[in-house]
Amino acid sequence: MEPLLVWLFPLFEMLLALGGLGLFWYLFSSIQKDRPVGIAFTIVGLLLLFLTPLLFFLPVPMTLYALVQYVSPGSYLFQAGALLGVAGLLSLTLKR
Repeated sequence: MEPLLVWLFPLFEMLLALGGLGLFWYLFSSIQKDRPVGIAFTIVGLLLLFLTPLLFFLPVPMTLYALVQYVSPGSYLFQAGALLGVAGLLSLTLKR
């Protein structure tokens, strides 16, 4: 394994965590509560999270499924999708 990758993987995970904290800060520190923003975060997050199962069961070309399988392992796509989905759901359910 390349020595650069040993340093980049934790760095990418830290950037994902910082992005999630920034997202939560943005959603919960705004004055007004935007329901469309919470709905958009929830839908996009759940689509990213369940992208592989959806492509497996929907009638799409196998090349698209293979492309997602090629891109997603070893990446943080599922963690980012879960983070977006949870942020959107919390934005919709928590009262201010």
